[in-house]
Amino acid sequence: MMLHMSSTNSEHTHSEAMSPEDEIRRIIDHTAHLLPAQGPIRVFVHHNTLHAFEDLPFEEAIIRAGERFGCRPYMEEEDYRREWLQGRILTGDLRAVLQEDLRDSAPLPRGPQAEGQAMGVPGQETKSQNSPGAEAIAGSTSRLELRLALLAGGLQEPNDKELDWRLNESDAPMDQALWEACLDLVNPLGPLPLPPPRKARYRDKLLALTGEDMDALVQPLLIRFCAAFCDQGIAYWRLPSRSLGFFGSFRRLYQGLPLPDAWLKGFNFRLRGRDNPASSIVASLGNLGIPQEEWEAYIEEMMLAMKGWPGMIHQNEERPDRVLIPSPPGSLLEYAAVRLLLEEQAVAHLTRRFKLSLADLRKVPSPAPLKTVGMRAFALYQLAQHFDWPVETIRTSPAEALLREIESFSSLERRRLFHLAYERRHRNQTLDALAHHRWKAAGAPRFQAVCCIDEREESFRRHLEETEPSCETFGTAGFFGLAMYYRGIEDAHAVPLCPILIQPTHSVEEVPLEVESQSFRHAVGHAAYAFHVGSRTGIRGALLSGFFGTLAAFPLALRVFFPRHAAKMRVNLRSSSAKTRLKWNYTTEEEISVVRKLLEETGIKNCLSKLVVIVGHGSSSLNNPHESAHDCGACGGGRGGPNARAFALMANDPQVRESLGIPKDTIFVGAYHNTC
Repeated sequence: MMLHMSSTNSEHTHSEAMSPEDEIRRIIDHTAHLLPAQGPIRVFVHHNTLHAFEDLPFEEAIIRAGERFGCRPYMEEEDYRREWLQGRILTGDLRAVLQEDLRDSAPLPRGPQAEGQAMGVPGQETKSQNSPGAEAIAGSTSRLELRLALLAGGLQEPNDKELDWRLNESDAPMDQALWEACLDLVNPLGPLPLPPPRKARYRDKLLALTGEDMDALVQPLLIRFCAAFCDQGIAYWRLPSRSLGFFGSFRRLYQGLPLPDAWLKGFNFRLRGRDNPASSIVASLGNLGIPQEEWEAYIEEMMLAMKGWPGMIHQNEERPDRVLIPSPPGSLLEYAAVRLLLEEQAVAHLTRRFKLSLADLRKVPSPAPLKTVGMRAFALYQLAQHFDWPVETIRTSPAEALLREIESFSSLERRRLFHLAYERRHRNQTLDALAHHRWKAAGAPRFQAVCCIDEREESFRRHLEETEPSCETFGTAGFFGLAMYYRGIEDAHAVPLCPILIQPTHSVEEVPLEVESQSFRHAVGHAAYAFHVGSRTGIRGALLSGFFGTLAAFPLALRVFFPRHAAKMRVNLRSSSAKTRLKWNYTTEEEISVVRKLLEETGIKNCLSKLVVIVGHGSSSLNNPHESAHDCGACGGGRGGPNARAFALMANDPQVRESLGIPKDTIFVGAYHNTC
């Protein structure tokens, strides 16, 4: 404890020693890890949405993330109960996770009735006095039975007004003696304070006081500017003065621009003198009356209010090699400065319009939620009715222990237990299937396939082994140990093909065997880009769209009415394309290292068949803006075909084969699996 206090004091002292601008930079750096790690659509990659909480156990991480990001950590209780009724969740599995959760080492009940029982009536299952939760909590009702009852039916949790209507106006009968006994039991304990929601911004207080949402003013303008700033060469009109960075280009644009919106009146003057983003943030926080001890909470809430755009700006800043037009260093700090300037303007506009002051906003108390005596008593009343507890049982039960048991098993806890039981059924089914699948091929495999560990390739592997029992498949990361910048023959620039956390040090380029073919393709590429840009202008766009739009009707009709012929034509066009080779800057020693590592990690090194297929994967689809999300995650949202091709070439190199002792009759072939 002394060490912990010393560390905390040290950090506090260090924070106090910082200049305000340095403190702002620290806060922005800290907040960045909460933002989504996403790039523009072209490099849109699957990523762990809990990446900011990877140091925590899964259950704690999703709860913390749910609180932080304002989202649900689990499905709703009714969704789980529907699965329970349908037999997808078993009562036996719920008992097992409940007993485990009650932290008792007593043996669980065994047998098909316990493990395979479908939805039953809680409280009527066979009880074991040695089971966890067997101790009575009210009358003869055990903790386990009480929790199963809460899982089965949940609790209605009306607020005070709803409860008052139910007691005085509803036609539903109430057992008055039982209700009064519940009230008498709870009254000495009083209401239960609940943790307040985390709200640090003025937006919430203004919304409560005026009904006006300042984000509805700020975000449309900010979204348009972010879109222009993050443009990757698609827009015809580029953002003016982008070379000045996010903050500089925004100031240059809006200082001299007429601003017709009423809420932006005087914004041009607010921008004057704000020539440094960190100093501007300090000034904005001061003008908003935010004390320094609240800076971090305010900035965090502000950045998460529209987290997609700052997340993209940050990724384009951190990984400039993954995009054509990266964000300059410091862009996330500059985004925060611009957002705060707009919030400062919106707050000034709304307080002036509604005749409020910052002091008025600061005084507005955050509502402290309470579970009142009536609400606590009603939860107890519902359980008493479920278990047919007589009034005497209520009066003689230990009030504090009983209420603690009910309230600690909240809706969130119930959903957590439901989810554990849900996954337990799936896990047991999977392990049972694996236990029964004990096939092993006799003799040497006919061929071997090394695929990505992507879930779509795992199903592809199972399909291969089931349809061709004499083959053998292996899984590995689908970039096959080749972290590279790859430029295909039709690509305008190189892209990294490797996991998002790796920055390549090698380049691989696909080049045609005939130089004339490359010149022709470059000319076609330039023409296609000119058409793309021109189609987004006024006059040229109308002419080009009218002409080529008419021509596009023919391939469209072919795809709709004759899809098989259209597919054959596409295949024939591809097969008639130029023959190519790969050119790279790997040394022979590096090639040997790459091939050795993969063969050893997969366990294939000492049992090679005559044919080894290295299978990369990706997808192709029409009119799908999220197409890259279907590509290879191990290739950072790219397609793993080039990695497979390069690996096969390396493994077939005579020097590599001699160094690693690869049999002469073993051939490696690169392949590409289109998952669509």
